[in-house]
Amino acid sequence: MLRVPTAVLRPRRPSAAASAPGPLVDPALAVYLNEHLAAAGALVADLRRAARSEELRAERDALLGLRREVTADRAALRAVMRDLGVGTDWAVLGVTWASSRVAQLAPLLQRLPVLDRVPATAAPRRTAVQVLLDLEGLEAALRRREAVWRVLAERAPAHPRLRTAAFGELLERSARQAARLHAAHGRLAAALFAPGPPD
Repeated sequence: MLRVPTAVLRPRRPSAAASAPGPLVDPALAVYLNEHLAAAGALVADLRRAARSEELRAERDALLGLRREVTADRAALRAVMRDLGVGTDWAVLGVTWASSRVAQLAPLLQRLPVLDRVPATAAPRRTAVQVLLDLEGLEAALRRREAVWRVLAERAPAHPRLRTAAFGELLERSARQAARLHAAHGRLAAALFAPGPPD
């Protein structure tokens, strides 16, 4: 079973200090972390959708495994936010989710004239192009998740509320996730160079 790093989810005993009000949270930091939380939720949905693609059936188990890991990583980010006193901003989550859907649709609309140039007799290859471009978007999203762990890891030594032991593990896991997705991308990219049907 996939686990969230224990250094992030380590239980804390209630105390008078814990119940005392902490320093005010920078609103910009709260927005930044909530935006990454929302992006992780969108990535979970996108990985589930990719796992249903027939072109990616050979990678279906790997994609579902990535989805489970990203879900666990999202829980780790929530725990870090709690440690910092950052609450879940549902407005930010909603706007970010909607923006990610629009951002996903806009490139698709731009691709339609390009994809239409692939002959109708090569419809499977047209779909392969679409899936390949979608995988590139997923890989970019995974790389972006590395960025938030790196930011937190770099700030941790000067911030008593951040637990440094977890971030190295989360960074390494994010890099492995991106590498696994890149392998699926490479297989599809290689298929584009295979001989296709005549025009």
